[in-house]
Amino acid sequence: MSNTTVIIIAVVVVLIALLAFKFIHNHGIHNDVENLKNVCSEIFSAKGVEKLASQDFIQALKEKTGVSQKVALTLFGKARQLGIIRIVDRFVELVK
Repeated sequence: MSNTTVIIIAVVVVLIALLAFKFIHNHGIHNDVENLKNVCSEIFSAKGVEKLASQDFIQALKEKTGVSQKVALTLFGKARQLGIIRIVDRFVELVK
């Protein structure tokens, strides 16, 4: 094999490894309920309030978890489904 072929194979292997790592990382955030509970409670305790506007909560969730806006919205919906948070008059509050 020539050097060019070896370099191309190495680059492809590194790219596949990066994609696998990203998938595993995002998949772990979605399925770990305790982690989601902790992140939600940390957001409220860091802000020092009991209610947040939904957009502010989604932005804080995005920053805290380091995910995209779309994934943050998915996590927001999952937190609502699991009963971690609830929406009252366009404000998000943590369920005790």
